[in-house]
Amino acid sequence: MPDEASGFVREGVRRDALRLDGEWVDSIVMAVLDHEWATHHGHPVAAG
Repeated sequence: MPDEASGFVREGVRRDALRLDGEWVDSIVMAVLDHEWATHHGHPVAAG
C-alpha cells in the first residue's frame, strides 16, 4: 500500500463507512506520528 511505503500505519477500518456506486464499502484509517515523520520525512528504511 503506498501510504505504508511512506511510513503511515494502518490504525483501523471503518466498516461500511461509505456508499460507492450503490454499495457500502470500508474506509481504512491511516496515521503517522509527528516524531516518526520528523525522522524519515516519508522515506522510511525498508525492513529486510
